[in-house]
Amino acid sequence: MSLSHLYAWNGQTLFFGYLPNIEEHSHHALQIEIGLYKSFEIYHGDGKLVCRLALIPPDVPHHINDCNDMQAIIYLEPESIVGQRLRGKFLKIGEIEELDFNIIKPLIEHLQTFNEIVHDCHEANSLVRAILRRLSGEDLPDCQFDGRIKRVIDICKKAPGKKISTKELAEKVSLSEGRLIHLFKDQVGVPIRRYLLWARLSDALMELSKGGSFTEAAHHAGFSDSSHLSRTYRKMYGNSLYDLVRSSQFVQAIPCSV
Repeated sequence: MSLSHLYAWNGQTLFFGYLPNIEEHSHHALQIEIGLYKSFEIYHGDGKLVCRLALIPPDVPHHINDCNDMQAIIYLEPESIVGQRLRGKFLKIGEIEELDFNIIKPLIEHLQTFNEIVHDCHEANSLVRAILRRLSGEDLPDCQFDGRIKRVIDICKKAPGKKISTKELAEKVSLSEGRLIHLFKDQVGVPIRRYLLWARLSDALMELSKGGSFTEAAHHAGFSDSSHLSRTYRKMYGNSLYDLVRSSQFVQAIPCSV
């Protein structure tokens, strides 16, 4: 089996590879599923979709049969700006949507060769942005942050366990709490609390990729224990963090940051 790669940011994740064996599940992320060489099957309730490109809403139970094909999967924070755009453009409540594969067909050769080597976070992020631009039909804003938001991000990164209140952050950058909440989501794309949660999961993946135990990863990333970390990961991605680590000889995690 070829090596799979998982690039994890704050608010989005890119997975390349073969899917682990996952029974019917749901997760909070908005999921974009791409069959790199052929169609895959999605089971939802009594229905089945056979497609090359699909958009799966958050919190909808489903099961995917990858039909022995390599997948490219993007997980997005559903309340992010681009997440809301995609949900508004394509999704009906509670329904998985097959999308027109021609939308991303111009990128497919690049997608097919991308996983042949490990890329840095900038390259992976550029690929995700190219896919999201084609799907949303809009240019995504560049990450040119207001100086106060840059400082908030820096404070968040340095906060023990990525735990700090929006009130404290607002005081540190001389903004009202309401103004900070609005400005942060407008510029970063996700609410502050969700940003911190994705950042903590990324920290945990980083610690695990260094060979740390689940307990060490959980405490390093500000989770109460390994069970709390595992529950949070499953809620976000729908699969088992234990299974990911157990399959680490086949899956390489590359934690990134904004």
